[in-house]
Amino acid sequence: LPTEWVPDLLGWPEQGRADLLKWGAANFDVLGPLNQRAIDATEFAIEGVNFAAWVASESLPEGSMAAGILEAAASGVLRPEECPIVLCDYLFPSLDTTVSGLGAAIWLFATHPDQWDLFRSDPSRARQAFDEVLRLETPVTGFTRVATREAVIGDIEIPAGARVLVSFASANRDERKWDEPERFDINRANASHLAFGYGVHACVGMGLARLEATEVLSALARRVESFELVGPPIRKLNNTIRAFSSLPIRIVASSQPDVIV
Repeated sequence: LPTEWVPDLLGWPEQGRADLLKWGAANFDVLGPLNQRAIDATEFAIEGVNFAAWVASESLPEGSMAAGILEAAASGVLRPEECPIVLCDYLFPSLDTTVSGLGAAIWLFATHPDQWDLFRSDPSRARQAFDEVLRLETPVTGFTRVATREAVIGDIEIPAGARVLVSFASANRDERKWDEPERFDINRANASHLAFGYGVHACVGMGLARLEATEVLSALARRVESFELVGPPIRKLNNTIRAFSSLPIRIVASSQPDVIV
């Protein structure tokens, strides 16, 4: 789903779409620690940027986000050489994150059938349910920040210029903030989770991610009786993204599709 919606919004050509998930995963691997995974992913991350540079040199659909980026460069808001990077920043982070969030939702509902029944009884809870998925199974586990000045957190001194890991996944399970943080509860008041970041670093695509997820979950609520695990899930290895590479699921169709229970 994300590989269809987001490229269409951007005005991304059909060419290269088969490689988007590969480039997106590589993008998140190189943003993590400098380990072998990051080194191995560098080639594919650069490949994605180079393709974005080609896209930026082509005639783009009028009114598309990509065309708007080029217009910003033409008016001096951006430098021309920044356009491919901005294209990548809009596109690649919107792929694996939403795929991961939807996969986590299916897994959590399969392992918590009572919560699926609760959601099916009132699909208007879709956004709240998805926010609880993001809180518990945060797709982007953390990013680093650079300290602009000296600071002290707890008893740790952080010098100016130090690189600090901000762990969104840890914050979203902080027992000082959440009652029973390991419990999946779609009725939880969870709007303040940090899965989308915070402040000036907040995800610019959070509205689109929520729209995609709520539409998918609402459609599933009308058509699916239950999800059943039929094998052990396998985690996908990535320096930044928490996701599944395999999630064996049996989908039991509703006997009355499109009828809310």
